[in-house]
Amino acid sequence: MVDFLEYTVISELKAVPEFQKILADSDIKNIGLYKALTVLNKDPLLSAKFIFIMDEWDLIYREYRDNEKLQIRFINLLQDLFKSGPGLSCFSLAYLTGILPIKKYNSQSALNNFDEYNMLLSGTFAPYFGFTDEEVTELSRLPRCHISKDMLKEWYEGYKFSPDAKDEEQKINVPIDVYNPNSVCRAISRNRCSNYWSSTSSNEEVIRLINMNFDGIKDDIISLISGGRILFDCESFQNDMTSIDSRDQIFSLLVCLGYLGCTDEGDFLRSAYVPNREIRSVLSSIVRRQPWYSSLPVIVRSEKLFQAIRSRDAAKTAEIVGSIHNSSYVSVIGYNREEALVFCLISGLMWCAESSYDSFRELPAGKGFADLVFVSKIRTDLPIMIVEFKRDSSAETALKQIKEQDYAGRYRKDGDEREVLLIGLSYNSGTREHECLIERM
Repeated sequence: MVDFLEYTVISELKAVPEFQKILADSDIKNIGLYKALTVLNKDPLLSAKFIFIMDEWDLIYREYRDNEKLQIRFINLLQDLFKSGPGLSCFSLAYLTGILPIKKYNSQSALNNFDEYNMLLSGTFAPYFGFTDEEVTELSRLPRCHISKDMLKEWYEGYKFSPDAKDEEQKINVPIDVYNPNSVCRAISRNRCSNYWSSTSSNEEVIRLINMNFDGIKDDIISLISGGRILFDCESFQNDMTSIDSRDQIFSLLVCLGYLGCTDEGDFLRSAYVPNREIRSVLSSIVRRQPWYSSLPVIVRSEKLFQAIRSRDAAKTAEIVGSIHNSSYVSVIGYNREEALVFCLISGLMWCAESSYDSFRELPAGKGFADLVFVSKIRTDLPIMIVEFKRDSSAETALKQIKEQDYAGRYRKDGDEREVLLIGLSYNSGTREHECLIERM
């Protein structure tokens, strides 16, 4: 492959009239690209300089990850071109793009004279890793676009970067959210938000990484898909797919591949999360195909919670929600917020309800906004679930609000006969007790 790359570029150089005689007179047939460029650069009449552009520079490291000999040949070529004095003098600019950061050997980069920007260290290039919010706003206003900005945001946004550029007024780094540009374009062209993530080869890589199960990586992935966050250190990442020997390196690679977003927590510490609905769908599908999926405690708990709600077992529902609330999934800092209860129910139901239900937060209904509503996508035998949350109040108060505000009214129009369950959930921050009431409408 490296030979073909050199042969192709040299053939294109030979097709340039100004270069033909020099290359023909020079004995470079078996010398390669480095010598060809330096000969053209050193010619006193030409003093040729070049702009080098390479897309998917890391293809060899991704697609031929076990071929170390090929990788070394390729990186040696790049080092000849961009680290040696004669090689550097040939170029006015070199621009390489890819998924992985530049390969590191030990703790040093093989091409440390490049200015490097990547998913872990975006710098001033943060706005160019995808579509910005402003760009998607403009796209959503196009006449041909029939998808709301909110839907595009839910499905494809969420990759957060902390650029080096500072806000002139606040004098602080302003985080930038970007969208997956390929998926946004496909969604708008097809007028449908769906999973357009098509990187099959990297999906297989994710399966391999998860099944390594370093330090309980399987449980971490389940937590992330359910809405949690995981701290990791990206300092030891070698920027390839083979020298993976720790949990931190797995998360670093998943961020570079786009399966996770991350926020900068200082130095090399990052906080990983699933960025959007598209990626959650991909990771959920991967996990569900694994032989160990059905035996995971969190999956079993999800089924029990759904069955408790359907059978209107309020005590069991409160017990399971309480167990999630008191687990490591919920941040100690946000424990006493009503938002934590919302997360507990969404994450608790996710593994048995995600494929069958759409969930809506603060849904306009009746005379106000329902905290959380689950509506079945297709099946009419599944109940609609309307949930109201209360902190330091009672489940009875929550249930009363659902009725007085007529949140269920919208589902009784046009003869809709689906079952509707009204669910009141409360939490006492003093006693840490959870209470639930469920009524069938």
